[in-house]
Amino acid sequence: MIKIVGILIILVSSIILNATDIKGRISGSNNITKEPYALKDIDIKLYQERSGEWIKVGKFITNSNGMYYFKNLESGRYTIQVNGKANYPIEVLNQDSQELAPIIINYK
Repeated sequence: MIKIVGILIILVSSIILNATDIKGRISGSNNITKEPYALKDIDIKLYQERSGEWIKVGKFITNSNGMYYFKNLESGRYTIQVNGKANYPIEVLNQDSQELAPIIINYK
């Protein structure tokens, strides 16, 4: 029994050690201001491709700085969906943390 528990601890810790935390920002721009500005309260959903299907693995509402975060992701192909409309593909790498390029939504 102790051997089984030990093996389970090793397996779980190896999964956690390979997990990546990602962070990104949602910004807006328009024809008047020209400069990007933070968009808060934006609905972000994260989908992962598994066996040819897209499975929702996370949800986040952006903070006052337009930032969103997802923790403990395995490496692979994901899609960030903004407000249930626009999809942005990303690749999560096998590293401790990863900062994504800002997503800028243009309002005309």
